[in-house]
Amino acid sequence: MRGRVAFVLSVSVAALALSCTPAVAGCANPDLPETCVTEEGLPVSALRAVVSAHHGSSYKRPGYSAVKLVSTPEAAYETFTEARTGVHLQWLTAERESNVVTVPWSCRHPRQAFHDTLTARGNVGATVTTEVTFHAPLSAQWCAAARGREEAQRAAAKRRHEAERRETERRETTEREARQRSEHETASTCTNGTYVNSAGNTVCKPEESSTGPPAGATAECEDGTYSFSESHSGTCSSHGGVVRWL
Repeated sequence: MRGRVAFVLSVSVAALALSCTPAVAGCANPDLPETCVTEEGLPVSALRAVVSAHHGSSYKRPGYSAVKLVSTPEAAYETFTEARTGVHLQWLTAERESNVVTVPWSCRHPRQAFHDTLTARGNVGATVTTEVTFHAPLSAQWCAAARGREEAQRAAAKRRHEAERRETERRETTEREARQRSEHETASTCTNGTYVNSAGNTVCKPEESSTGPPAGATAECEDGTYSFSESHSGTCSSHGGVVRWL
């Protein structure tokens, strides 16, 4: 199914059949008008469509058919009409970027049939029209497998997201409980109460001690109290300043 599919549908207008006349510069095969090298001003004698399949990789974008319009000689004006959708495109040879139309497939309608109308006209002569019919080379089995695979991928991504969310919540809970235990332990050893510093940590307020610096003290203040400040800024500011850092 992954291979490239192509077929050619051609139509020739008998009344305008191109032969190797003096108006023709040369023909590789006189029996095939499209091999003739023609001069300008000749009418279109043949129009065909080359359809090729391009397979996608997802349920929503399973692939498309590329329909190329080929005329003999090269037409000055070409149109493409897709009856199912009413899409109508037209080109003037000097203005177009490509004479290829893409027709997308849908897994909602595997093996869908497409019926398109092509027309071409040279600088002179009548308009040549032909119909092209083709099916999307897309199987219901491939679509079902693609849909199942993509649903499984989405489910796995959702499970990963939920697992990451639960892990984040668990980590935050653990950190919060550890912080609460630390604050409780700190508060239980503080004889003068506690406060929350600028970093959000709970520390002991300056306290007195007759037996020397208490455990955790960081500075001795002028009034004889000991500070537990975690930064130098503002330490012992209400107690006469710092006598010494511990």
